[in-house]
Amino acid sequence: AFIGVGVPDPETARVFHQAGVMTQAGTFGATDVAATMPGGWEAYTPFLDAGADVLATDNVPAASIAIQRTTGR
Repeated sequence: AFIGVGVPDPETARVFHQAGVMTQAGTFGATDVAATMPGGWEAYTPFLDAGADVLATDNVPAASIAIQRTTGR
């Protein structure tokens, strides 16, 4: 389920997860720009910490690193 653009509401993600539904959040352009800096993958961790399973982003390589390091997937 798409749960919005920006860091999602953790309660919204939790409700979907309880129903067995994965969630997707979109990132802002500023987040994608920040992710181009050294260590910039950390710009995506608030999205993942809030419960997003998938990120809609322009910077797939950095988002992939964030997912791997944050969730172990």
